[in-house]
Amino acid sequence: MTAIAPGTAWRTAWVAIILATAAFCLWPLAANVGYYGVDELDLLDALQHGYPRWDWARFTHCDLFYRPLGYALFALQLDVTGGQPTAVHALSIAHHALNTALAALLFARLGRPWWTALPLLFLPTAIGGIGWVAAAYDRWLATALLLAALALRAGGRRALWALPLFALALVTKETAAVFALVAWLVVARDRTARGVAAAITAAGIAFALWRLLYAPAAGPYAPHWNAGVPLRALGYAAFPFVPTATLAAFVHGLSGLPGLLGTGLLGILALRRAPRAAVAGALAYLAPLLPVLPLDKYDPHYTYLSSFALCWLLALAATGRVRPVAGVPLLRAFGITALFALPLAWHARVVADGFREIGAALLNLQDAYSRLPAAPAPVGVRIDPGALEVAARLFTLHLEHRGRLPPLRVVTGAAEASLRLRADGTVTAAESR
Repeated sequence: MTAIAPGTAWRTAWVAIILATAAFCLWPLAANVGYYGVDELDLLDALQHGYPRWDWARFTHCDLFYRPLGYALFALQLDVTGGQPTAVHALSIAHHALNTALAALLFARLGRPWWTALPLLFLPTAIGGIGWVAAAYDRWLATALLLAALALRAGGRRALWALPLFALALVTKETAAVFALVAWLVVARDRTARGVAAAITAAGIAFALWRLLYAPAAGPYAPHWNAGVPLRALGYAAFPFVPTATLAAFVHGLSGLPGLLGTGLLGILALRRAPRAAVAGALAYLAPLLPVLPLDKYDPHYTYLSSFALCWLLALAATGRVRPVAGVPLLRAFGITALFALPLAWHARVVADGFREIGAALLNLQDAYSRLPAAPAPVGVRIDPGALEVAARLFTLHLEHRGRLPPLRVVTGAAEASLRLRADGTVTAAESR
């Protein structure tokens, strides 16, 4: 008779609880009948009008964004599902589950139990990268960088695999350049692996300098290194523990204090139990945000890569320097994880519900617009008082776009409107005034 390893029953029960929590948090995304943003609508419209899913010319075309591989993978996800929203969202969730599995392997290589990576399935910082289909760039970037990190951690000749993986990451999304900093946090202590990390650092710096040549001087993507940068950094730090915030943009003033307390408590506990690894985790949380901290805009997927570092800090707070195998250490690890995971999961569900509401509102807008006999451009939309929060998220992100919806504008006062957004998210033709 084969002996059962100590703590197996507890770990099995814990994994089951984590998976059930993940199902609760991700269900609104799986059930979303629409899309969060206009990127999906625009690309679907382009694909249906003959725009190529794959084009080698994108590798030589340089502008603000350089994502030839990421764009092709995003288009592939929409194409293979026929643009059917629930199927598209199911692929996004499955892809995030794959990234979580890769993170579990990396955590184990770094000395943490594999199951400490499972909260990644429902962290609020990750929801934006799952619910917004256009964040396929971020999910595939995470896949490539996790594989590169595993190669670097393996050391020896296997570390060489990190070089082509990093190259794939660079043509997936520009943020890959920050891996030049993170690579040194995971690299094995052998000459080959460190040589690869040095090559990645040089390539990352060169790539970042090249991309700076295309930084705009004005507009939402124009960088502003001013006093707003530390404030935005505090907002991103507080966001995971602000249970009512659906975007980091909504974390400001006193609303961010509970979040900073939660993040601070997690950081202090991780520092006390594993100081060096906790500092590395804090750097890994900040690194993916460096390209967006100087921007006067927020998008929900900006924190997706930081989610892996947040989960690492949670793992450190729960387990410290040792692997809890059984008994009191294992139960203490479960208890600490649950202490932080409960508010994080609640917040994740709030963010996921917000994505579902936006998807339904956009779908309703499409349907109502198609029923108008004639409509001006931009189309005026009147907002009912009870729909202000949905409208704020909808119209701050999607006022102008192409494809299936025309440009939109919010109508106030006595001005004429074509459509009306109601408190329940439905859209109807506006009554004449």
